[in-house]
Amino acid sequence: GATILQNSPVADVTITPAQATVQLADGREVTASYVVDGGGFRSVLAQKHKLRDFDLETHSRGLFTHMINVPGFEQTRGDGAYDLPFHMAEGTLHHLFDGGWLWVIPFNNHHEATNPLCSVGLLLDPRQHPQRDDLTAAEEFAMFIADYPDITAQFAGATAVRDWVRAGRIQYSATQVVGERWALLGHAVGFIDPLFSKGLYSSLTAVFTIAHLLINAKQTGDYSAAAFADLETVSHNFVKSADRLVANSFRSFKNYRLWQVYSVLWLLGAYTELLKLNMMRAQAGSDRQAYYDKLVTLKLVGGGFDGFDAVAKEIDGIMEKV
Repeated sequence: GATILQNSPVADVTITPAQATVQLADGREVTASYVVDGGGFRSVLAQKHKLRDFDLETHSRGLFTHMINVPGFEQTRGDGAYDLPFHMAEGTLHHLFDGGWLWVIPFNNHHEATNPLCSVGLLLDPRQHPQRDDLTAAEEFAMFIADYPDITAQFAGATAVRDWVRAGRIQYSATQVVGERWALLGHAVGFIDPLFSKGLYSSLTAVFTIAHLLINAKQTGDYSAAAFADLETVSHNFVKSADRLVANSFRSFKNYRLWQVYSVLWLLGAYTELLKLNMMRAQAGSDRQAYYDKLVTLKLVGGGFDGFDAVAKEIDGIMEKV
């Protein structure tokens, strides 16, 4: 029963005690009981209320595009150095180095694929690797990877098929997530870095949380900020935990032995978190409220296991001194 308004830029959002009104750029108005803003960094509500916050640990800027003719990494090595039961090109490949990392995501990573494109992105700490304004994005990418012969070989025959995008520091958050009859969702709240794909995880959790709260609000008529406070807590916890995880990962990239330690912490945290989520799901069964109550109080790194939390805090503390 929903009406979809595609390609309808939003000019403003006005909130009154009785309703929310969305003003479209073409002059039309849409009224609603509640407004959810999923507009990413340029969120209308975040800009209107001056909510942007950049006080975050992680510093990274980006260069990215789509390419064709990017071979799998093993194909360019030819020395059998990686004794793995699968090809790296079946998933996302991460090249890690001091001050950044590079992703290689082939869209033709299975035998039924028809898409020949490969997503390529370079994330760099601008404090170590300042943007080269004297170079185009493509030239800067080529200059950077020239210091890494194995990476250079992988891109020797590659061709970009869309314009390169070059972005400054990409980290941001929001000082407030919910208000009277409105909320920010997903990347409208904040973004850290694509390193661990945490943005997808946090967006799905936020959707689950706000869906539950909207169902309750429809029944009670309470669309206040207090009624949606759980969404603010969950969203801020995700930004904070992702920021710490990525910032300390960047620190660990300085030395392979550091990354060996920190990658084990990340993997252990991810697996225990998955275990905790599955346990919660199984225990709650079809009781949506019971699952919700546990989800919004869950510690987001390590799944809330006390033993893991203590180890993670110690290792993070050591890494932050590096």
